[in-house]
Amino acid sequence: MSVLQTTQLDLHRHFHNLGAGAIEEVRVQRDKGFGFVRYSTHAEAALAIQLGNSHNLLLGKQIKVRHSVTYMFVFSFLSLLFFLVLVVRMVLLSMLVLSMVVVFLTLVPNLHLLDL
Repeated sequence: MSVLQTTQLDLHRHFHNLGAGAIEEVRVQRDKGFGFVRYSTHAEAALAIQLGNSHNLLLGKQIKVRHSVTYMFVFSFLSLLFFLVLVVRMVLLSMLVLSMVVVFLTLVPNLHLLDL
């Protein structure tokens, strides 16, 4: 069986035997000649990459193990989106507080804040 005929089960067994951690998902794209193995944590994935490149024979063929560029791009995009949502929320909250202060000062014109 060649690497192009590798099944999800073959890939799962190979990475499970490395003992890097809990595998969450395994996908094989035979037409492109590669597969994806997703781990629970980044630390487990990093260990799987290190171990996978030192035990790089799968069904008698050499494989190369690395981070998925697509996953890293999506993760970076989601991190940026989360940051932007936080910034927008902080700006809206600041505007709300400022408008409340303006309304308060308008409704209470005789208030002397500096009288001690």
